Amino acid sequence: MKLIPVGNLFAQVDDDDYFELSQYTWSLIEWKGKRYAKRKQRLSDDPYPKYGTISMHQQITGYDLTDHIDGNGLNNQRSNLRHLSHKKNIQYQLPQRRDKSSKYRGVSWFKPRQKWKARLKIDGREVHVGYFTCEHQAAEAWNKAALKHYGPDSYQNVISTEERR
Repeated sequence: MKLIPVGNLFAQVDDDDYFELSQYTWSLIEWKGKRYAKRKQRLSDDPYPKYGTISMHQQITGYDLTDHIDGNGLNNQRSNLRHLSHKKNIQYQLPQRRDKSSKYRGVSWFKPRQKWKARLKIDGREVHVGYFTCEHQAAEAWNKAALKHYGPDSYQNVISTEERR
């Protein structure tokens, strides 16, 4: 593994990719709370050329949708990158805070019943998992449903042992 400067940080890359990637100047960008390495890329040879950007992980894999397995956008070692469909990419994303009633993905407070509600989305449709008296029970139920419907690589809520007591 070698390091390539990206702004004031460094990106991790495999030894085999280092020579090609180190020829460029990489910039640090933040997107959805994660940091990535990007560079400018000339798109045409016109007298007034157009430029676009390419991310380091896209250059390594050649895929538009690439997932960093460990969630670190600067860890661009091939063993940490995988190609995803758009649907799978959405399923692997960390939860986005909307209602902020729960710290767990797929869990929210359901006021009419005074219980925690677990639900997930499958092909754009909401699927009800259940109602629970404890927030962590709803998160555990959501984890089981996510494994069943999304597969073994799905995002899983992390529940501390203190909460399970």
